[in-house]
Amino acid sequence: MKGISLSINVIIVLVVGLIVLLALLVMFMGSVNPGGDTMKWQSIWNAECSKYIASGGCDEGKNVPIPTGMSEAGQNLGITDYKTTCCRSTTTTTT
Repeated sequence: MKGISLSINVIIVLVVGLIVLLALLVMFMGSVNPGGDTMKWQSIWNAECSKYIASGGCDEGKNVPIPTGMSEAGQNLGITDYKTTCCRSTTTTTT
């Protein structure tokens, strides 16, 4: 009887270990994909922001419309004030 209970305990430990490993695998795989999407949207944001700056969008007094790609990327990145965020990213400070 004792030998049988030992093998049942081993089976239970193996099953629990397998469940933990599967849970870790699912969590890891779920976190990899959004990173790729974030990189894609950040790349689009950078390209559209550069075009916006080149067209004079950050110049004082100019009313240049926000490009569609920039607003779409901004929404996916959680950016709310497109113009300020884009123009601020190009500002450098000197000491």
